[in-house]
Amino acid sequence: MRLHRRHALALLLVLAACGGQAAAPRSVSPSAPAVAAELPPDVIYVRQSGNGQSALISVVDVRTGAVLRALPDGVITPDRNTLFVTDFVNGGRQTRVHAIDVATGTEARAFTIDGAFSRLAFGGNGGLSADGRWLVLGRGQIKVDDLWITQFAAVDTTSGAVAGQVELKSTSTFSFVAVAPDGASLVLNQQGDSATRLRVWDFASSAFLPDGVIGTQWDGRQAGFATTLVAMRDAKSVAWLDTGRASAPIVRVLDLSTKRVTNIALPDAQRSDDFEKYLLWSLALSRDGTTLYAVNPALGFIDEVDHRAGRLNRTNRLDVTHVADESVFAAIVRWAFPVAEAKRYLRGGALLAADGRTLYAAGARGIAVIDVPTLGSRTIWAPDSSFDSFTLSPDGGRLYAISDQVGKISVVSTTDGAIVGQIRPAAYPGEVVRVDAAAAANAESSLAAIQACGAYAAPDPSVSAEIQHLKTSATVIAVVSPCTVQVRIAGGAGTLAPFTGKVITLRATSQTTFVSADQGDLAAIGRFGLKADDAFTLSFDSRAFPDGSYHLNFMNR
Repeated sequence: MRLHRRHALALLLVLAACGGQAAAPRSVSPSAPAVAAELPPDVIYVRQSGNGQSALISVVDVRTGAVLRALPDGVITPDRNTLFVTDFVNGGRQTRVHAIDVATGTEARAFTIDGAFSRLAFGGNGGLSADGRWLVLGRGQIKVDDLWITQFAAVDTTSGAVAGQVELKSTSTFSFVAVAPDGASLVLNQQGDSATRLRVWDFASSAFLPDGVIGTQWDGRQAGFATTLVAMRDAKSVAWLDTGRASAPIVRVLDLSTKRVTNIALPDAQRSDDFEKYLLWSLALSRDGTTLYAVNPALGFIDEVDHRAGRLNRTNRLDVTHVADESVFAAIVRWAFPVAEAKRYLRGGALLAADGRTLYAAGARGIAVIDVPTLGSRTIWAPDSSFDSFTLSPDGGRLYAISDQVGKISVVSTTDGAIVGQIRPAAYPGEVVRVDAAAAANAESSLAAIQACGAYAAPDPSVSAEIQHLKTSATVIAVVSPCTVQVRIAGGAGTLAPFTGKVITLRATSQTTFVSADQGDLAAIGRFGLKADDAFTLSFDSRAFPDGSYHLNFMNR
């Protein structure tokens, strides 16, 4: 019997009407974990973008949520100490490359190259060799007469010398994979004809090397989805996992000197046709750089690979991390009214503890905690949440876990897996690129006040400017909290008239903008050093929050 969607709608209405008699279906959305009384004295560097904000790296005090300062977005060296950013000079005819000390935010050096290039649009150390010597810049791809034009330049980060430049014109597009240790060649992915193919560009001959240069075991065409690249610490090789489709997953190791690819096949039993699950493979490198771990808790597999010898050492089954069961009602809704669901892309989905004995890995839900000596499952933390990127604190005591689904960073204790806090940046958090100890570790935390600030969302913007954007000036009476200030409004005509001379409390939210602080900095007001009778211009919303405070749109501070 064929069930039409209009019949399904009728069935949905019946099921909904019976809701009072049936048990409520379980929610599959992440639950809001309890937050401990205090957060650790860490400072995290968060790469973020979106929500109307330009991409940047915000330096955030974890205990208070205060944005201490911001860095321009760029490419960070593997040691997390230097940030490379670019801008155009001389009318766009040249590119200025700035090397910034991440800890202080000061410029360490700069150099200029010919041509209009920018950093490659990758997170982490994309565009950099593993030793930080070579920086590969690109130029935005354009299409002219049915041909894509792609440009790259390999630059010595110490001297500023250009090892080579290339302009490719093709019906295919090209993306950066890696750079040779001597800067003499680039490894690129060629995308076209519904396939991805590995190519090697040689600067000396101004040509692609023959396909056979990578070896005869593989033709260079990706069989399935490719995981995030893992660079070996000696900068001589890189590895990734090809999830396969009709074949088993394969770990591919590329020697950047010889250009040869070693292919290490995983057991055929690990092949999967489940697209959602085979996207969740991750690679992690041991601390000594000798061993790779391929892990997929959604499928329940882990493999230990000796990438130097080109062999699979061990494999084991893991406890599978499941997505919560879907109710019958939700299943019918999804079938009757299909929508495109966001696919996950793990950017750092597996991470080894400092002692090398514990591996943390992202699955369909939760964090799989794996015992490395046995390759066995220990437990699953935060089983109601999904995570896409992990970063450890310097002492290994905390795991900073990003969830793309909810746009939050969870602070996870590695002692017991408890979520001791959550941070929701003003914009989408893509990666925690560095974690430092706070300068004043024993300073009193204002966590409770910051949490209260974060509980307020900006009012509905779909109203007229006369209601939501009242522009005026005000005089400070007192700073009430890190995100609120009591002021006397100067007033004006129209909608402002009732506020003339009135004392109100202004509240900052994630949508508040400042002159000298990041958008959504919930501790900026408390950090400005405002005193009684200080004056400033502002814009605020005339609709009061339940506590009687008013949303601060803009503050000229």
